[in-house]
This record gives sequence, C-alpha cells and structure tokens, in this order.
Amino acid sequence: MIEVTRFHDEPAIINAELIEMIEARPDTIITMTTGRKIIVTESVEELVQRVIEYRQAIRPIIRTNAPVLPLNCPAKVCPLDVIPGGGADEGSAASIPEAEGLPGAATSDGVNGG
Repeated sequence: MIEVTRFHDEPAIINAELIEMIEARPDTIITMTTGRKIIVTESVEELVQRVIEYRQAIRPIIRTNAPVLPLNCPAKVCPLDVIPGGGADEGSAASIPEAEGLPGAATSDGVNGG
C-alpha cells in the first residue's frame, strides 16, 4: 500500500499491486487494474519511487515469509518476541502431544517416526 494525495489535499491509500499505469497529462493519473482512474498531486517519478520502496519493503516477507515490522512502527522489537512461550520449538509437531506417532512427527527420542 502506498499513500497518495488526491486533489483538494485528500490523502488516500492505494494498493500498489493494483496499479496498471501512471500517466502525466499534465495531471498525474493512476489507472488501476480495476479500470478506476485516480488523479493525484504527486509526480510520476514520486509514485514510481513509492512503489519501488513498497516492493523493497515487502520483498523479505515474500522471499522468507518472515514477519517484518511495519515501516512506521515505533517499536524496535518483533511482535513475535513478546508472545509468551514464543520459542522456536514451541509450535513444532514434536512439542504437540497429539502429534506423536503421526508420520513425519518426531518421537520422544527426537527421531522422525516415518
């Protein structure tokens, strides 16, 4: 999502993934994949830079599926660090009593039970 400014200084948040085209005629017009057109005060170059920054921000999430703090989050800790019992092995199949004996689950001696 990126923030844009519509005419009359109205802020709006749009889904950067749905931008089909950006034109300067002389106003800047964003055409969405839905066919909707939005006239904004930002230049084409500003919008392209915002989309690039957005994609760079979400790239780690897509590549690793790892949680990432929002860009404007004042906290400097991962939200998962504050979950009680949020250790690495807490959610594994081996730590769930019902999972013992299931194919692929670790047995009490730590070996996968086939």
